[in-house]
Amino acid sequence: MPQPVQPSDLYQAFTWPRIIALAKILFDTRMWVAEDAKPERGDGVCGIGFRAWEQTKFAVQKAAAKEYVEWLSILDGSAHFTFQLDLMPIRFCRGDSEEPLPASYAVADVKEIAQVEMAFGASGQPATEGIFRLLVQADKQGRPLGVYLVHANLDGATLMTWQIPTTADGTGIAPIVVPQTPVVLPALELLSVEEAEAAERERAERERIEKERVAKGYSHEKGA
Repeated sequence: MPQPVQPSDLYQAFTWPRIIALAKILFDTRMWVAEDAKPERGDGVCGIGFRAWEQTKFAVQKAAAKEYVEWLSILDGSAHFTFQLDLMPIRFCRGDSEEPLPASYAVADVKEIAQVEMAFGASGQPATEGIFRLLVQADKQGRPLGVYLVHANLDGATLMTWQIPTTADGTGIAPIVVPQTPVVLPALELLSVEEAEAAERERAERERIEKERVAKGYSHEKGA
């Protein structure tokens, strides 16, 4: 098989308009969550990340039921959330480790592998072993920096990565796309161990203060 240049060389339904539409959901949702966060009320990196995952899951489900119903569907709506572009399963995640893919997203389960085989069988294209992920890079405040389509083998090793074009002002995904060639996924911006521990201590302290405040408020109401 020739070296793929476009995502559609791997799977014909992976057209740029569709990939961009999905990436726009990921990018815009994470940006909204990050900008809506209130650090002064205790919103930290972990909370922003979890909320971004939940909101993105909701946005993808909504898109699958409405504007992209013809080619987008949900394969697994659980915590192992997996959607399908045409018949090909894809999962989304944030790049938050030194590995190109976080460990929990690098390996496919039996259900996903079976669906990949089915998708290639229905497409009539030569099957290629591997899985697909949409990966969002974000900064320390949780704001998105870029979105990538990653093709990895069944052991989680990256085979090919495409950066999905974004607008210069960082507001979303560009509507006009020039041909994209595979890229090397850049190093991810990580919190140091010290920064992560400090953030966790700060989060725990805010949580303790909030619980005490709620408990005191409850006591006053009961006394009244």
